[in-house]
Amino acid sequence: MKKFVVAIGRQDVLFDVSKLTKEELPSVFGVSQEVVPNVLYGDFASGNARILVTSTTTHLLEPLDPVIVSKTVRWMINALKEGKSKTEHVNLVYPYREVLVLVSVILFVSLTFPISLLVFQGDLKKREEHGFIDGWRIALIWGVLSLVLLVPLFPLGFTLNFPPVLFGSAIAWWLLTVGFVGLLLIMLVLPRFSVKLSMLRIVKESFTLRGVFSAFGMFLLLYSTAWLMGLLGVRFWVFVSVFKLLSYSRIVIFLMFIPFFLVFFYSEGIYLHILRKQREGKGFLSEILDLLETIIIKIIPYVTVMAIQYIPMFLLEVKPFSSITGFMIKFLPLMTFQFIMSTVCSWWFHRVSSSVGIGTVFNTLMFSWISASIFPFGAFR
Repeated sequence: MKKFVVAIGRQDVLFDVSKLTKEELPSVFGVSQEVVPNVLYGDFASGNARILVTSTTTHLLEPLDPVIVSKTVRWMINALKEGKSKTEHVNLVYPYREVLVLVSVILFVSLTFPISLLVFQGDLKKREEHGFIDGWRIALIWGVLSLVLLVPLFPLGFTLNFPPVLFGSAIAWWLLTVGFVGLLLIMLVLPRFSVKLSMLRIVKESFTLRGVFSAFGMFLLLYSTAWLMGLLGVRFWVFVSVFKLLSYSRIVIFLMFIPFFLVFFYSEGIYLHILRKQREGKGFLSEILDLLETIIIKIIPYVTVMAIQYIPMFLLEVKPFSSITGFMIKFLPLMTFQFIMSTVCSWWFHRVSSSVGIGTVFNTLMFSWISASIFPFGAFR
């Protein structure tokens, strides 16, 4: 029997911990009775130390859970020392690393902000339009649209498996459908209740050659920075883990994601920056409040669903949503952070250019890069 550690969150929707401890792990642990979590089986000196580590956490947060991390690190130190000494206390630095990675990602993407300000400095002008739909109505429309389509479209993405990466295809088809339905609402439903918009005019104003090339250039700046760091021997992905250099096969995946995200971010840009009434007032404070309102409108539906799922889960260890729905919700925390980042970018680029096209193209390229970097290859690999 070899040394090993099994770590799992009790709220991991992919596993039934009770079934795991009673039916699946006893034979693996070499025992006949139920495996008790956090109890050491065997010993390190004999080379057969085995332990099941559990904590009240979810699948996504298991690598960050302090209980799981500390007990796993402690077990590994003792295992590597082969029982010569027993370590009971370890100092963990990974929380600081995660904070620094978060800051690094934000600063990395923010490199494009001063450059865009220089590029569009001569085009800065007072916005004449202030939209005509209140922010809370936009939040309701966009939020309901996103959540209603999440349940049927996420499983469909696993069936279609295009782009051929696990989980990424489900997210791509979901966002494409949200964007497409959102555009249909603008063209077919919105004119019945509000001012009729000319989609042809909006498209012409959004996607100018200068704007598209500027967005593409800012994306190339980020990718070139990562590439140059690699040439210098710096493992850049350690600092900005969601942005990795792409292999040839990953470049193909990157190109496949572009049409999916393009429709979504363009539709979202219209809702957040053209249809929505802009906050009145001038100055730094007014712009910050407008940015915060835009972010809240974007993430409030996802935060609401996560609160409904995770507050009872962590306080009472009860799962309001299980099976496939609970599995889908586990993606929302990471996606919410990425959506905040994309919303800040779209807001900024609309602010400096008075166009939603620059933010649409930049976010499309950025999300395609992230998706091609982090999702594992699927069945077509």
